[in-house]
Amino acid sequence: MQPNQESLELTLSDIENLSTKNQEFAQELQLLYDAINDYPKLGIDSISNLKQDLENEGLKSFGVEEIIKFQKSLSATENAWIIESLESVIAFCSKVEENDFVNAVRILKQELRVA
Repeated sequence: MQPNQESLELTLSDIENLSTKNQEFAQELQLLYDAINDYPKLGIDSISNLKQDLENEGLKSFGVEEIIKFQKSLSATENAWIIESLESVIAFCSKVEENDFVNAVRILKQELRVA
């Protein structure tokens, strides 16, 4: 499980740096940034932190359909920022054309290495 965490390690500052160097992926990187930045809990500053906290909150997998079900189960008044964060996750998956958030992050990271 450790390699999975490492492959998802993108912090807010990493995303900001990548955005300035990789304009062709600016929209994808902005959606990732928003997903992390909108998340309401302190200490969530990377993709792996976000993933771990969502798992702790009860999200069982990171497929888009599962994320949408989880999002709908949340109270909008108490969890507005989590819902907003998940909207960015879903939009990111759509932009990368991948139905799983973890795979979508891996795909983007691979494309960034090539770019």
